[in-house]
Amino acid sequence: MPFCPVCRAEYRPGIETCADCHVALVDELPEEYRPPPPTGNDVPVARADSLAIAEMWAELLGDEDISCRIVPAGVGDTILVPGQTYWEVRVAAIDARRAHELLPASEHEAIAPPEEDVEATDSEAASRALRWFIVAGAVFIALMLLVLGSRYFT
Repeated sequence: MPFCPVCRAEYRPGIETCADCHVALVDELPEEYRPPPPTGNDVPVARADSLAIAEMWAELLGDEDISCRIVPAGVGDTILVPGQTYWEVRVAAIDARRAHELLPASEHEAIAPPEEDVEATDSEAASRALRWFIVAGAVFIALMLLVLGSRYFT
């Protein structure tokens, strides 16, 4: 059975690359185990305009054995909230310098804005999420009134 040398996952015969780490599988795991870096202290290294670009950068980092994750850039942003425009690629703090060297500097947005800009962006995202929550609540109430009204008049 083939194994991923990074995450140590076991795959079925015939599969050649790890779906998560994007590295070539090996027949036997090496004796020395090197766990992936923890994600609790990750830092953003790039901000992309689209999820596809962020995934491409994550694959590039994975090819260099740097574990990363992709998250929405704003506080209130999720995949379900319309208007999501930026995605952050985050890596363990220990790998941040190497990740900055690997990613093309001219193609990704710098991640170190001044503190007031970060707070303004976060508050804008939070207010946008609150507006969508209010709209969803109003739609829910309207639908409930329609259902109750139809039961009352029939």
